[in-house]
Order: sequence, then C-alpha cells, then structure tokens
Amino acid sequence: MTPARELEWLRFVQALRAQLAGADDDDSVLRLLLRAVRRMLGASTTFACVLDARGELAVPRYSGQAPRPQALAGLPAYLRTGEWPRPAANRLIAPVERRGRRAAALVADAEIDFAPGEGHGLVLVAGVLAERLRDLDRARASEVRARIDRKIMAELRPQDLCYQILHGLRSLTGYDHSGAVYVCDAGGTRLRLAAEQVAWSKRKSDRIGAYAEVGDSDLAALRAGTTCGFDRVRDAWVAWQGTAGPALARALDCGPPHAPAAGSMLVAPLRTGRELSGAIVLASARPGGLAAYEADLLQRLLPQASLAIRNAEMTESLKASVLRAERKHAMADLARGVAHDVNNALGSVLPVVQQISAELRDGVVDRDALVEDLARIEAALQTCRRIFSGMLSFAKSAAARGTPGGDPRRAALGAVDLLRAAASRRGVELTLEVPDGLPAVAAAQHELEQLFFNLMTNACDAMPHGGWLRVEAAPADGGATVAIRVRDTGLGMTRAELARVEEAFYTTKEGGTGLGLAICRSIVGDVGGRMRIESEPGRGTSVHVTLPVVRRAAEGGA
Repeated sequence: MTPARELEWLRFVQALRAQLAGADDDDSVLRLLLRAVRRMLGASTTFACVLDARGELAVPRYSGQAPRPQALAGLPAYLRTGEWPRPAANRLIAPVERRGRRAAALVADAEIDFAPGEGHGLVLVAGVLAERLRDLDRARASEVRARIDRKIMAELRPQDLCYQILHGLRSLTGYDHSGAVYVCDAGGTRLRLAAEQVAWSKRKSDRIGAYAEVGDSDLAALRAGTTCGFDRVRDAWVAWQGTAGPALARALDCGPPHAPAAGSMLVAPLRTGRELSGAIVLASARPGGLAAYEADLLQRLLPQASLAIRNAEMTESLKASVLRAERKHAMADLARGVAHDVNNALGSVLPVVQQISAELRDGVVDRDALVEDLARIEAALQTCRRIFSGMLSFAKSAAARGTPGGDPRRAALGAVDLLRAAASRRGVELTLEVPDGLPAVAAAQHELEQLFFNLMTNACDAMPHGGWLRVEAAPADGGATVAIRVRDTGLGMTRAELARVEEAFYTTKEGGTGLGLAICRSIVGDVGGRMRIESEPGRGTSVHVTLPVVRRAAEGGA
C-alpha cells in the first residue's frame, strides 16, 4: 500500500468513526459501514456474515450485489475455528470481535483483484465496527438497568417483573433458546419456575410452577454468588465457570416438550443478603453461544435484579395482606348491617309462630290464615338464607387463590344480594343492567366480587339521604373487553378529593379504611384493565372499569 493510499485509509476510518457515532442500532451501523467501504474499495459487494442459532452461515446485511456463492465458500469454518478460507485476490476478509470472541466477518468481493495492502484497510474498518458495537452494548446495558429501575417504580407483579428482566437480558446477551427465573421455596431447598421465555418459539412457557430438583452441593455453589457456565459437549454438560457440577445444568435443562436441546447455559444466583432467593437461567442453542462476556454481564446485573424481584414479592405480599384486611373490614361492616336485617326478619316471624301455636292449642286454626302466615315465615327465612349464603360465599372467596375467568353477572348479583337490604334502608334504589352471556374476564371470581362490592358500597355510602345506584356492564372494544359502569346520585367529590381518592388510606368517610378504591385499582391493574372516575359535588359519581376478556386456548391458540 502506498503512503498516499495509507493516508487515504486513515482519513476514511476517521470520517467513518464520526459517521457511525450517529447510528444507534446494529443494523444502521452495518448499513452505513458496508456502503462506505464498498465505495472506498470499489468492490462489487461488501457484506457481514455470522453464524445463526443452528451454526449455519447467515448474511444479515450487504451493500451492492448479492454475495456470490464463491465469496461465501469457507466462511462457516472461518467463523467457527478462525481457519482462513482459500486466498483469492479479489476477496478480502476481516474478523469482527464482539463480546470477547469472533462474532462476524467483514467481506469485500470484486470482479477484479484488489491492490496489495487493501486488506489492512478492511481490518482497520473491522476495528471501528467492533468499537461501535461495544459502545452500543454498553448503552444497551445501561438502558436495561434503567428499565429495571422503572419497572421497580411501576410496582409490577413479581412474574411480570421477571419477564421484563428476561426481555432485557435477551436484548443484551442474545440468548436464543430460553431464559428462566426460578425462586426458592420457603426452606431454600428447592427451585420453583416463576417465569420462562421460550426464545426459539417466541412464547411464554406453560411449565410455570414446576420444581427443579437441585442437589445440596449445587445449591451451596449458588449460595457462593458466582454465575455458573456450562457447554454441551457430545450430549453431556461440561462446566467452564463456577463451582457447581454438571448435575445443576441437567436439573435446569428441562425445557418444554419437543424443545431443541440447549448448547450452552448460564446459571446466575439471586441472593437476598447471604440467602439464596432464586436463580436466573439463560440458554443458547449452540455450544459457546453464552460465554465469559455474557456471564460477566449477567453477574453485574444480579444485585439489581435480586433487589427488584424481592421488592416486587414484598409488595405483592403486602398487597395480599391489605386485601385480606379490607375484606375483613368489609365483612365487619356487612355483619353490622346484616344483624339488623336478620333481626328484623326473625322479629317478624316470632309473633306469627306464637300466634299459630296458640291457635293450634285452642283448636281455632283458620286454613287460609295459616297458609298466609306460613308464606310470611318462608319469605323471612328465605331472606335470612340469602343473606347468610352471600356472606359465606364472600368470606370463603377471601381465602381462595382463584384463576382468571370471573363471571361479571354472577359477581354483580352477589354484591346486590348482600347490599340490597342496606340500600333499601337508606332509600337507595338499586338497578342492575348486567345481561346474561357476558364473556369471562381476566380477574378471578373472588376479585370480581370484591370489585363490585367495594364500588357499590362506596356508592351507597355517598347517598346518606337516598338516591339511585345503577350498575351496568356490556361487551366493548369489539368483544375484547367488558365495560362496567357504577353510577350514583350521591354527594360527589371535589377535584381535590378526586385527585386523592384512590390513594391507600385516604378516605372521606368517618370510620373508613381508605382501602376500597385502592384495592379496586389494584385488582383492575393486575389483569391489564383500566379504571376511571368521574365526579362532581352534588351530582354524583360514575366509575368506569374496563376488564380484558379471557381468551380460551381453543379460541386464541398459544
């Protein structure tokens, strides 16, 4: 290469580095670089090649003509072993390092031979590409950390947070088989699958809740806090980092049925203080797909991920405790009202029974009057039965874990049965417009019952001098959701009260807990629904809730 040409290359590389600084993703970087290099070399085509998840040659981007078959010859072996393809004067090849290993190759191909020394220029360009990719990896790692921080603030459910962490790790490490988060049971002796992202089939796992049987020695190795690395060699796992043995990889290599075998695996411990709280498992489809770079990256993210998951679990536990407390408070309030209603019902029955007894003793029973009296007794007992049945159902559901698929009409009817008598005493007219045949929604039945009960109770409390309460529900969004509206003609709220009404422990009611609407918001938000409140002083309140419909497997598939 002549001095003039060498100077030209140096200037080109400097300009290229500045140009690539404005590209913020891998594809944009490759597109700009390949186009500029093709012009600099006068090549017919320039392209980048990599090995895909199956170990086969792939060309993610090229500039100019499509690569000729002879230009691709020998490249798979070069990417696997570093063995140079057969020399050709009209073809230049330069390795691209990324994440501590040869990740790709830059190739320039022409109809005529390149001048001597041009290959050195392509090597300089490969170095610029490696620098820019390294910068992008660092920026991506920072963005993932920031994303996890934002998710912590968003108070996601633990499982949702786990999937967010796996999604971020996939963008950083490129794992192409699967990623999973395991949590320890109470004794810290077994690992339970909390979340699993199946990368090769682009779906979530159906194995959630399964246990992995991990030996005591491997659990002890995880408690040491070091990420363990494994590669599959001739159908057997071999450890290359950490003190855990291959048995750990075998225990965690239990993916979905018919899944292709993983080729490499990283197992990173999640720790709370010195206690093992779980593990993150990443798997690649080919041996060496996850190596020292990914292990170090995962190790650096572990403290943040551990803290995020622990805080999410604590929040979920606190939320469950608050929900139980609110239900107990609701039951206590309900019991006070029920005692009055039951006392009235039984109080009306007692003199009738005494009258019938006296008439039987005196032998002066009037058949028609007896039938009428027995009907009054039956009506009173049916009232008591309905009240106690509703209370029993409401109380039992407090302890139920439940699964998605709540029936809106059944939940609304249950709340109406419980509140009708109390509403009637206050002069509140209840109207229910919830048709049969509504689709099941994503909330569990007991959560749906809690939602209706809380909203209707709040509405009744806002009408101490009477009014009307209307509960409506109907399909919405083309059948994808169910829209629920609870409207009252009560006192209403000011803008200041409306801004705070969903805060936990904020209440405008004497003796209230301030948890009712906060729990409603939690129930709705946990299933991906929406809740909106409209209110004006003296004009009542309207609560709008939208809940997603449960899609059955037969309807939506996997």
